[in-house]
Amino acid sequence: YIGHLNVHIQNDRAKIDEFYVKEDYQKQGYGTALMSFMIETLKRKKIEEVYLVTDLADTAKELYVKYGFKLTGTFKEYQKHFDNAK
Repeated sequence: YIGHLNVHIQNDRAKIDEFYVKEDYQKQGYGTALMSFMIETLKRKKIEEVYLVTDLADTAKELYVKYGFKLTGTFKEYQKHFDNAK
């Protein structure tokens, strides 16, 4: 197991839900291979748009830019911690 890519398609849009390459295999071309395969598959399926939501510190953000992804916005994260959580 080196990594995985999970894409959700709805109508003519696709969302990358998960994109992960194990740390020992990063910077060796596996992420590029996964992304290339996904992009070509979506093009063949006539998908018009692909997007993702990620942390700004994501190590793959350079790869996203390489494939033409553009930062279109940011959002705040809200959390609530429960006192009874272990």
